[in-house]
Amino acid sequence: MGVGADVGAGAGVGGLVGGKKGALVGAAIGGALFLAAIGIGFLIAYRRNTANWWAIIPAGVMFTLATISVVDDLGTELPFDTGGLLFVGIGLTFLFLAQLRVDGERLSWAIFPAIPLLILGLFVGLGQDASWSTIWPALLIVLGAYFLIDALRKR
Repeated sequence: MGVGADVGAGAGVGGLVGGKKGALVGAAIGGALFLAAIGIGFLIAYRRNTANWWAIIPAGVMFTLATISVVDDLGTELPFDTGGLLFVGIGLTFLFLAQLRVDGERLSWAIFPAIPLLILGLFVGLGQDASWSTIWPALLIVLGAYFLIDALRKR
């Protein structure tokens, strides 16, 4: 697809928002609104039946992609690479999932994909410019605090 398709989609969303200025807004955030709408559909599937906990995963991915779309369209110089946002967003989705209870039990398995995804997101997002001599110990402290709190919560 080309620029014409982007402008056409933006005009469609913009028509809903309102006129010529709405077309510009639609072109800027139309994709993000579309992705967020898909995410909302998955959240509705979860809210209708909480046994559908799996619907949180595609909802989180869609909201993450919508966020990346908006951040990329800002056009400003950011202190991080937006590629890392994908891993951080999906990692946060799994971290949220790890806090849910289904049939009285936590979905604690979700912590295992969450932690590597969050760490990978930091590596990709911060890249070579990061001061890893500071970040790595902080990550270990946060991870240790999580395990300590989790152990105390079980008592």
